[in-house]
Amino acid sequence: MVNEDNGEPYDESTYRHWVSTVRAVAIFGFLAHDNARQAIIRAERLNAELIKKR
Repeated sequence: MVNEDNGEPYDESTYRHWVSTVRAVAIFGFLAHDNARQAIIRAERLNAELIKKR
């Protein structure tokens, strides 16, 4: 896969971050009053809190 912005291949960490973000949003979902960015921020924060508790 190639990054369309710079023509360079994506590295592993790029996908790891987005997969983690999508998983967090899938787990915690969207609230009715959230826009997409708010939902992502909230899900990432809640996911980080869960990881800390392990």
